[in-house]
Amino acid sequence: MFYLIDYGANLNADGEDLYKFALMGNLYVKENNKISNPLIEIFNIGTEQHKDFSFHKKANGILLANNNLNYVGYIEPKNFFNDSVDILLTDEYRGNIFIKTIEGTLKFFDKFKKKKFNIILIKLLKILLKLFNCCNIFRSKYGNLPSSC
Repeated sequence: MFYLIDYGANLNADGEDLYKFALMGNLYVKENNKISNPLIEIFNIGTEQHKDFSFHKKANGILLANNNLNYVGYIEPKNFFNDSVDILLTDEYRGNIFIKTIEGTLKFFDKFKKKKFNIILIKLLKILLKLFNCCNIFRSKYGNLPSSC
């Protein structure tokens, strides 16, 4: 479980705002979840330092300079549920898309569950897993994806 900080509450977040959200999230998680040193990451399109908008880069620089926070850098969406992130920082645009996508995905699966299409759901998941593995293999070999991925 992680806390998503600023997923639409502030339409004009900048690097300083993301830093302040990290500070607030850090205090909240320490007090309410009894996690002594919560792991903080910024939602990004990659883990590389050069991949992002200027306000994300600014927040990244400020957070890296603060030795009192357990900030490790950027995190990609594919790792949200695999990593041990406690606090996920994001701007309003990405955060809102993330929330709406999860919401829509859950509704989609719930619809199939209610209609007892479990066999179709399992087949769909198998196809998605095969496609995901194919794309990961292609990405690891060639560094880019074909249009089918």
